[in-house]
Amino acid sequence: HRWTRAATKIAFLNFRFSAINLLVPPPPPLYNVPERYRPAGAGCLLFVQQPLQGNFMRISLVLMSLCVFCCTADAGVLNFTGPFDVANWTQAVTNGGDGSFDLTNAPLNVTLFGSDNGFFIGFPPSDTSFSITPTTGWFIGFDWQYSTTDGPLWDPAGYSINGVFTQLSNDAGSQSQSGQVRNLLIVPGDVFAFEQRSLDSAAGRAQMTISSFSATVPEPASFIPVAVGFAAFGVRAFRRRRATQTR
Repeated sequence: HRWTRAATKIAFLNFRFSAINLLVPPPPPLYNVPERYRPAGAGCLLFVQQPLQGNFMRISLVLMSLCVFCCTADAGVLNFTGPFDVANWTQAVTNGGDGSFDLTNAPLNVTLFGSDNGFFIGFPPSDTSFSITPTTGWFIGFDWQYSTTDGPLWDPAGYSINGVFTQLSNDAGSQSQSGQVRNLLIVPGDVFAFEQRSLDSAAGRAQMTISSFSATVPEPASFIPVAVGFAAFGVRAFRRRRATQTR
């Protein structure tokens, strides 16, 4: 962590210095001026400002410093911890169902149990949901294990985003199923929920266990090739300009 903090500080200082140079262009460099005729401190100015001549060089340094700053940031969380601690989730069971939750193995996994207190005909469906509303954007992933003593058709399991349900269990599958979800984008303000549904709330209970939960921020490293491209183009433009001035 000490090296991470040090790299972050260096990147921030480079970014701040480059932003100032981008807004306020530096004075012309002291080309071909004998050292004895330079004002005091001119050597330092030559070392610092000369590589920053031209907008391309300054923009390149800004982008590359920003990439370093972002890449040293916290990448995310593992299991139900931090902003995704089980205490931050909302538990709900609809339409008078008797669904429930098992959080005893948290933060490693959580289990949702569907309802099974209905009568075959006329009983409304029930939904056991475990929801959260993040305040920042995330890519989330998780493993899921599903089982039912009823038919999967009557007890679908999955997740929802803003009320739009995505079923993970297979209606035509076996009574025990499993799978995984990766890189599911959640934007700030989205209501995300795990859901174990029961269409009849009878003839057997279903359950879904969520494990290996992870949440990561978007990868800033994907912008590094762009910054490197700007840097290469900026160096080339700077060398061409310097060659012109020295002729």
